Amino acid sequence: FRAGPMFKGQTYELRELEAPAGYDKVDTVYKIEMSDDGLSANLIDGEGNKSPLKVELIEDVSKHNKVSGGIEIGIVNPRTKSTLEVIKEDKDSKKAIKDVSFKVFKKGENPDKAVEYTTDEQGKFTVPNLDTKETYFIREIKAPNDYILLDQDIVLSFDTKQNKWLVTEKDTGKELDEVKWDSQNNLLSVTVFNEQKKMLPQTGGSGIIIPLVISSLTGLGSLSYFIRFKR
Repeated sequence: FRAGPMFKGQTYELRELEAPAGYDKVDTVYKIEMSDDGLSANLIDGEGNKSPLKVELIEDVSKHNKVSGGIEIGIVNPRTKSTLEVIKEDKDSKKAIKDVSFKVFKKGENPDKAVEYTTDEQGKFTVPNLDTKETYFIREIKAPNDYILLDQDIVLSFDTKQNKWLVTEKDTGKELDEVKWDSQNNLLSVTVFNEQKKMLPQTGGSGIIIPLVISSLTGLGSLSYFIRFKR
């Protein structure tokens, strides 16, 4: 950073007003302390630790100078950590589906070693501490017997230009519709729908048996009539 002009022998406050996308704002109030002769300066953190700053002389040194500093002085913005909430619902009824198992893993990680999550009675599970610099995959590994298992992974990636998480299907690249991003609380909510298996129509049931019975009875009736007529 660069700041100035600053007067010799004065102390100034340094506050961060806004952080870049994907980073948390630093709330610590720093101080910049100019020496009495204006030839040196220190950055003082919230605990009183001092780091020297570079001083740039401008025109009349008896009036003011400029100071500058870089990452070496120790002001570090932590990367934003997000919480993922996955909600599992029936595609048609929108009812929650419990006991659906997933694995959530970073790009480059072995899915077989990833942590397994299972939806609760409300059809939900959460994953804490998602890093905005990472790409994550959600893979459904087990669903109730009457539901079709998802056939592709869901991809999570943070877009620093839009300052939000993008949630897409891995194979098609299509964005999911039911996604909510709460930037204030760093909460990403994703609703995933499962489709029920279709029941095949039964054969050999009453619909076939009844006509056969009727035909048989009709046949017997015809035969009985014929015999009586012959007598």
